[in-house]
Amino acid sequence: LKVIQRVLWWIIRIAPIGTFGLIGAAVVKYGWEKLASLDLRHGHTSVIDTYLAHGRIQDGDTETMTDAAYTAWRADRDAGRITVLIAETREQVTALNERARADFLIDATLTQDREVELRDGSHAGVGDTVMTRRNDRKIAASNGNDWVRNGDIWTITDVRGDGSITIRRPGRSYGGAIVLPAAYVAEHVDLGYAVTAHRAQGVTTDTTHVLVEPTATRENFYVSMTRGRAENHAYVILDRADDHQQPPAQRERLADQSLHQPVDDLHRRRFVAMNGAGKYQPALAARMRRQLKDPFPEPVPAEMGRLAVKVMGQSPRQG
Repeated sequence: LKVIQRVLWWIIRIAPIGTFGLIGAAVVKYGWEKLASLDLRHGHTSVIDTYLAHGRIQDGDTETMTDAAYTAWRADRDAGRITVLIAETREQVTALNERARADFLIDATLTQDREVELRDGSHAGVGDTVMTRRNDRKIAASNGNDWVRNGDIWTITDVRGDGSITIRRPGRSYGGAIVLPAAYVAEHVDLGYAVTAHRAQGVTTDTTHVLVEPTATRENFYVSMTRGRAENHAYVILDRADDHQQPPAQRERLADQSLHQPVDDLHRRRFVAMNGAGKYQPALAARMRRQLKDPFPEPVPAEMGRLAVKVMGQSPRQG
């Protein structure tokens, strides 16, 4: 396998996926990519070749991939598409947001007039794209048809003297305006040109351009590559070493272990007891109880094994 395929194989097959597994529905609407998103969700590594065949994956060093993602994102934006950059780290996102805003000021897409300070200390003015980070049904459009949600992307249409701002959905020139109070702006608004993979879960766009690190989790990769209704592109960084470089035989063994994690009787009893107390999701608890009745004829599903490890603070016994 090529390095790019090894990296993605590792992410899709055995990278951690979070305590309760993959969450969030894909927003992809069209053709082959809608079907591919299902394969991606279920960890079918054959989907790597599908994305490669359709030109949706590039690979290279950090600088090259960052520039490629940014250039493609800017081209989509200039073409009138709603688009977003997605990166793994907060530092990457901050750098991309600052780069985008600086470029827009230089080419006069934005004018540096009245501005407000946002949650992370960055600034925004009329024409800037921002993201809201907290649900608030009390902050709504005058017609009552829209309200502020976590993860939504907006365009600033006015900045007021008291620090409040007026926002609209991208692409709308009239109607649907919402006024964000100054306190909300200062605490719950970020620039929205780029977002972290974790924050992207609530985002819906026309296209996405995703910077993929070798350390990405399967959950983050799936969410990032399913935010765009029309197209989703991955730019995989290869100049950072990670576990995907292990020999194929060792990777296969780890994959098998991740899919079939046995848990001994003590783990089972303690885990079910904690779930019975209502500490975790009732549906998952019910599944766990069904799976963990003695005798124990089949492996615990991967997400249950990982949650057991998290709860108990120790590794399950390997069978």
